[in-house]
Amino acid sequence: MSALLELRGVSAAYGAVKALHDVSLTVEPGQVVTLIGANGAGKSTCLKVITGLLPASQGQVLWQGRDLGAMPAHKRVGEGIAMSPEGRQVFPRMTILENLEMGAFTRNDDFKPDLERVFGLFPILKDRIAQTAGTLSGGEQQMLAIGRALMSKPRLLILDEPSLGLAPLIVKQIFSIIREIRELGLAVLLVEQNARQALQVADFGYVFEVGRAVLSGPAADLATNPEVQKAYLGL
Repeated sequence: MSALLELRGVSAAYGAVKALHDVSLTVEPGQVVTLIGANGAGKSTCLKVITGLLPASQGQVLWQGRDLGAMPAHKRVGEGIAMSPEGRQVFPRMTILENLEMGAFTRNDDFKPDLERVFGLFPILKDRIAQTAGTLSGGEQQMLAIGRALMSKPRLLILDEPSLGLAPLIVKQIFSIIREIRELGLAVLLVEQNARQALQVADFGYVFEVGRAVLSGPAADLATNPEVQKAYLGL
């Protein structure tokens, strides 16, 4: 049985600036995998390659064993890859409901059951369904961004810095929701500056430095690794 997602020797660049160097990683069905590392380490670039927002200059992005090649981003959403981006990027003048409906733009089936599933995870969104997204708090916008990604009915949910700029209580709530999402059977690929929280929720992790995946292993092992503790956990 092939992995859900596999990167094999992937490199990528922004013009002449090489941002990823020979990165290989795997996400299995139903697994939570986290990428940790300092700002500029290549984590978000890796996500852009996976979602089709940035082409790989070499290597392969395999989805259920099939090379995605030059498949555009919107087609990858249709394949089952969805991302909640860094900075949330909700549509501020659209209502909560309209934002969620935008998440289902690749679908041609009845998405109302998934809408109710999102409201089950984020009851506050249902309570404010007609409110414009720009008037929500940062935490509420993050919930909306995750909910919007879930509306495409993904098999892999990619979360880019979901706790960025949020109060500690809201961060705790967001990570609790990530656990609930895993219980729904979805795979999650998580990029997160809060390495402690990320390793607590993840099954497996990769440590990025200067565009390379320099360390990998079960999340519990990385959390007790002295180098990881010193660099990312403040121990």
